[in-house]
Amino acid sequence: MAASLNSANSTSTSSLALPHVKLLSYHLQTASEMQKHNGRMRWMSLYNGRQILFSIAWVQGTIINVDIEKEEVLIKDDSGKVKLTETKMNRATIEDLYVLQQGNYVMAIGDLLENKDVPTLLTRKLKLLEKNKTELASLWPLEVQHQLKYAPLSQQ
Repeated sequence: MAASLNSANSTSTSSLALPHVKLLSYHLQTASEMQKHNGRMRWMSLYNGRQILFSIAWVQGTIINVDIEKEEVLIKDDSGKVKLTETKMNRATIEDLYVLQQGNYVMAIGDLLENKDVPTLLTRKLKLLEKNKTELASLWPLEVQHQLKYAPLSQQ
C-alpha cells in the first residue's frame, strides 16, 4: 500500500495531517458523494441521523485476501468489506504486500474512491496491528461509535 508498513515512506505528511474519521465498512458503503473540497472528494454518511462529512477515512479490519498482481488488499470488519488499493505503488510498498497475509489485522487511512459493491480506499497509510489483535478488533466498533457520537464530524 502507498504508505508502507514502515513509518518512513513517501506519503506526503500534509495528506496525513488532514483530519480523518474512524469508520466501519457500513459507513463507507452508505456514503454519498458530495463535492470536491481542496482537491479531494468529500463524502457524507449518516450516524443516528447525524451527518458524517469526510474526505479521509480510517478503517481497521482483518485481511481476507492479498492480491499482489492487482496490488490490492481486501479486509473485513463487523459490518462488511473494504478494498485497499494504491495506484502509485513503489518498489518498497510492493515488497510490503508479501509481508501481509490472510488473518492479519490492519489499520488503513485513505481516500474513499468509490463505494459500489465493496468500498475502495486509495490507501495513504497501512499498519499491521498484530499485537493484541483480538482485543483491537473487538474494540474497533466501540472506538468508531465513540468518535461518531462525541467528536465533531466535519473535516476542514
